Amino acid sequence: MLAKFSCFATLITLCFFIFASAQATAQTEVLSPDDLIRMATQAADKGSFSESLDLARQARSSSGGDLAFDVRYISANVDMAAKADARHSVSLLNEAIKAANNLEKSKYCDGKGNPEIAWHYMLVMGKLGNAIEAKHQRIASQIFLAQYKVANNLKTNPAYPQESLALIGNHMIGGAKAWAIKKDEAKTLTALQTAIDGGFDDFESILESETFEKLGSEKVNASIAKNFANYKTRLAKWARDSVAGFNSFNYRYEVDSVHGGQINNADLRGKIVVLDLWATWCQPCIEAIPHIEKLHGKMASIANVEILGVSMDDPDAPHEVFGKVRRFVDDRNIEYEVAMGTRSMMNQLNPDQKLPSVLFIDANGKVRYIAQGPHNFFQLSALTNELIRLQDSAATNFQHSEIR
Repeated sequence: MLAKFSCFATLITLCFFIFASAQATAQTEVLSPDDLIRMATQAADKGSFSESLDLARQARSSSGGDLAFDVRYISANVDMAAKADARHSVSLLNEAIKAANNLEKSKYCDGKGNPEIAWHYMLVMGKLGNAIEAKHQRIASQIFLAQYKVANNLKTNPAYPQESLALIGNHMIGGAKAWAIKKDEAKTLTALQTAIDGGFDDFESILESETFEKLGSEKVNASIAKNFANYKTRLAKWARDSVAGFNSFNYRYEVDSVHGGQINNADLRGKIVVLDLWATWCQPCIEAIPHIEKLHGKMASIANVEILGVSMDDPDAPHEVFGKVRRFVDDRNIEYEVAMGTRSMMNQLNPDQKLPSVLFIDANGKVRYIAQGPHNFFQLSALTNELIRLQDSAATNFQHSEIR
């Protein structure tokens, strides 16, 4: 059997309890549940999955029924299961499901109380549901429904920030997935539209989902296609407005490629450059990489568009982290060009610039927009296409002026 959920690694804190012996001055360090989970994760990274499973079980056993820990525990087990072989993956997911069932019974994270813990519980539910969707659809449907209920409760929770309501939409899709698994066309359509009306824009997740494909509903497919077309129309306008309202500026850089050679703005003049500022220590940056990779694949046939990743692991001493970044790139088979960022690149931006940040640079070397924070493939594509449109328009106007 399988169970439910997931959460941010930043929630995992390290706690050390020191006990003094009454008869000796020596102190003994006792590992906390979070210490044990950290060790389990490290064991999984090394491929020691039996050890990681044993440490995970020890961690939960020693947690004393801490419900907040259960949220972190589920997330860690899902992450470890993604790296494990089939047998250990199922065992780790079962551990996650046990903790999720415990949280469901407690109603600790149902969205009616503390909105912060409910938010993380909601994220974990989607993470766990996606992890077991292909392995056990019935259990996945239960998990997705639980995610959907939490999202709905958060919408009406007065303690939840009203300015962040749109963020809930992407997690309401769990309801549509659950009813699609149950083959209920009418409820799938209702839940799908509820999610979209609530701000859902993660169309990649449903366009690539086998769950909706297996439902085989013409009505559901038509609804997805219609809403996706509307979404792309809104994105095109957003991209036009974003670029038009941005104060453009020249941007200069000369960076070392992780695979040898140098790259500078002069060499790329005449090309549209999508420049991703990221770091290996930045989790949102890492999560955004697949979107950059997809953009690279789409733009590969367009000669005047260049995708460039620039590591800001240590802009003051890039040579010291060169090997680390190159290993990261090689381990993940990143195909677009990646180089080492410098302090001078950051100094040309706002002092409060955060990672990830994607700079959209036109053929004249001017930054026309900065997408700060995680953006999905469709958003990145819309911005890139806007720069292509502007360049094509400028070329057409130039030709017309020559003819006259």
